[in-house]
Amino acid sequence: MPISTREQLATAIVEKTSSAGDIVIKKPELPQIDESSALTDFVGPRSRLIFDLVGVSTDFLKEDRWHLTADYNKIKSTLNNISSTNDSAERAIALMTTYNTRITRTESSFKELVQVVEDHRSTFSFSTKEGLRNFY
Repeated sequence: MPISTREQLATAIVEKTSSAGDIVIKKPELPQIDESSALTDFVGPRSRLIFDLVGVSTDFLKEDRWHLTADYNKIKSTLNNISSTNDSAERAIALMTTYNTRITRTESSFKELVQVVEDHRSTFSFSTKEGLRNFY
């Protein structure tokens, strides 16, 4: 990633996390993504969570050469040692692959199926399994 993009992210993290209070651990609300979305659009108050977990303040990001500081190296080494898995994303990819290969045969029918599923989920949204059981 170019240093200019890193500097934009650092500025966004400092601006959007400095006034944040306590971070509530919950399922995040995902932003809308389109062609004009930039990486900095995804920075929010919860972006400081990794800094809090590692015990590093975001103040070092205000320095001109923040990428040469000890705090940056501490965050970087921590992130390099984290093994990431996203079971939800992997399940979603598997489900979409199944839809694409077993249920539909063409791209247009696949798109229509996804739209039908999305409409059904918005019409019949259930936040709990109990709510779903009561529906049926």
